[in-house]
Amino acid sequence: MMAKISDICFHMVDNRGKTPPLIPAGKPLLEAQCFSQADFVSSKEAVKFVNDEVYSSFRSGVCYEGDIIVTLVGNIGHCAYALDEFAIAQNVVALRLKNEYNNKYFFYYTKTEYFKNKCLQLNRSSVQPSLNVNDFLNLEIDFPEYSVQKEIGNKLFLIDSKISNNISICSTLESMSKLLYDYWFVQFDFPDENGNPYKSSGGKMVWNEELKKEIPEEWEVGCISDFGDVIGGATPSTKKEKYYVEDGIGWITPNDLSNSKNKYISHGERDITQEAVASCSTTIMPKGTVLMSSRAPIGYLAIASDALCTNQGFKSIVPHGYSTEYVYQTLLSMMPYIKSFGVGSTFAEVSKDELSNMKILLPDKKVEQRYAYETKCLGEQIELLEKENQQLSSLRDFLLPMLMNGQVKVGKGDE
Repeated sequence: MMAKISDICFHMVDNRGKTPPLIPAGKPLLEAQCFSQADFVSSKEAVKFVNDEVYSSFRSGVCYEGDIIVTLVGNIGHCAYALDEFAIAQNVVALRLKNEYNNKYFFYYTKTEYFKNKCLQLNRSSVQPSLNVNDFLNLEIDFPEYSVQKEIGNKLFLIDSKISNNISICSTLESMSKLLYDYWFVQFDFPDENGNPYKSSGGKMVWNEELKKEIPEEWEVGCISDFGDVIGGATPSTKKEKYYVEDGIGWITPNDLSNSKNKYISHGERDITQEAVASCSTTIMPKGTVLMSSRAPIGYLAIASDALCTNQGFKSIVPHGYSTEYVYQTLLSMMPYIKSFGVGSTFAEVSKDELSNMKILLPDKKVEQRYAYETKCLGEQIELLEKENQQLSSLRDFLLPMLMNGQVKVGKGDE
């Protein structure tokens, strides 16, 4: 059956026009940018807060778990699913559905290309896309019987829940690797020969004039080029369509990293052919290469999970004698310093020579090798979970339109 969005809702959360006083910490207030790209949002995303009194005045305008938040400006019609309770600010509204309509089904319906195009057609501004609430509420949705809505919504939500859980595990594993790096190579409390934390147990420290700090005795100072080969990239001629294919050699651009939060990467939006590689100065680099965007912007980091190449927006490091994880964490820790070397009238860029010659601490090889050993399983698990998420995302995107238009039937009684 077809129903207008206005007919399926019993409440609309709408705080437009309210500009409450903010405090450093308190009740969460989420703004439009929190919803314009994310599909699932919680109070953890909040960077602005209001006091209890203001929050209480928002009671009719507070989102609860299961509410659907709609972006009205920018990425118009984009819908996010609320995972818990929070207040919302300007340029978004949230919908709470009647019991006979399944919120998860409605949420996934809004992800179909058909629905997205309908929203784009409602744009009322030539400057910044803008969506009128009443226009949105007048859109019609095709709802099957409730049991089917529930089954479709639950199936797709289950996939997204697994993806979310994997992301959470990856975040925890990455935090462990970073914590160990900080403990060993920033605080210098790596295990000494007796298994005790080096610096805290009285390990000898010496002043280093180049780094302007104390470092463990017998550790050395070197340059980033001591980690391995620093390699740039290039772009094959875009005028030759035959150079670009769907299944070829991975070719990464900074935009590919901006669109992905993954630590590991093997392919970008487009692959290139062997002929394309030979036509320009890009280089195929091995698995384990640390990719760093050196312009537009400086500072995206990733690790190659397969042989690949990049465009000219990268300065990548192929490690020799040091582990990929150690090189990755070192670049991550010194990124503010690296960015300070960016120059350029159009956009900041760090040159190959500048990056190669930056001074770094070279730890004792046994300590670095032990760090590599301790973090190896963490990296492998992150890479495995990220690959699983790519497969799950592809499955969800494949099933979504087929479930919505009835090409794939769902069994009754599934949760």
